[in-house]
Amino acid sequence: MSKRLFLQVKWQEIKEKNNQKAGGDGCYQEVVEQGGKIALLGLGQDALVKQVNQDGVLLQIPHKGECLLKFDQPTTFSYGDGYQVAGDWVDVCQTYELTLLAPQQQDGVQLEIKGNVLMKVSTTDAKVVVPEGITRIAQSAFAKLLVEEVVLPESVREIGNYAFEYCKFLKKINLPKGLESIGYGAFSHTAVEHFDIPHSLEDLQPYAFCRTPFLKKFQGQDFVVLGNGLLYLYSGLGGEVVVPDGVRVICPRALSSLNDSNGRRGLSQYITKVVLPNSVQKICSGAFFQQRELAEINVGKHMEIALDAFKQTAFEQEFERLVQNN
Repeated sequence: MSKRLFLQVKWQEIKEKNNQKAGGDGCYQEVVEQGGKIALLGLGQDALVKQVNQDGVLLQIPHKGECLLKFDQPTTFSYGDGYQVAGDWVDVCQTYELTLLAPQQQDGVQLEIKGNVLMKVSTTDAKVVVPEGITRIAQSAFAKLLVEEVVLPESVREIGNYAFEYCKFLKKINLPKGLESIGYGAFSHTAVEHFDIPHSLEDLQPYAFCRTPFLKKFQGQDFVVLGNGLLYLYSGLGGEVVVPDGVRVICPRALSSLNDSNGRRGLSQYITKVVLPNSVQKICSGAFFQQRELAEINVGKHMEIALDAFKQTAFEQEFERLVQNN
């Protein structure tokens, strides 16, 4: 079929023990492509798309067999109860409602713009071109869309928190040469393998690239240094840490015990001493957050240091004394 097809998945899980109940539910969409997979959240397995034709879609559903879905006709199935799971919960029931959405008669992109800010994007298209003149992509503007490519204009200076979060099919996006800020979790859980980080970037927030193929490429490296000397992440073994020469900015949470090394935490929790090169000009908010054993670091008089850079570290009181004396 020429138009992209979408499958709407409604999921509900109920766990019960001693008259207490817990669980989760949600509603999300998946792109339907022959040979592709459809995630079944909670089950932890995928349904296989075996065939796509004019009449509908044939799925191979785990432990249920083949199921033919027709357009706009919900199909419901459940996974039984009475088995034990983590935390000793019993009587677990998972229910899924799958609806193959009919192809839209007219695809298009709807942009909500206020001033120079792109507030929200609505589309089923695979590609979105943002118009020139936009300077900021607002928080969650593209979040959870099924876009595959986004073209940003050179006028963009700021990408807000969670702007592209869970755009899990997003593989291609350009970062403008004048970009100055990337927000918290901006590209987390996307499929982007490469970002050309511009030298203009000065503000890079935590979890910006969490759970992306881009970040996976740095696995095995102690330091992730991006753009013009931005230390985004340290994931070494701790102890005495010597920051490499050329690093200008220690980004927020870069050496925190709560780092985002592809979702893993605590890899750097035993840092006791940090040696900074002369190239460091700025230490951002929470850069060493909860490095409780960090007691020694060579901060320079001309460095720009956030007041909470050493929050919940052994160096915190020493830093407060230095601030008071200077």
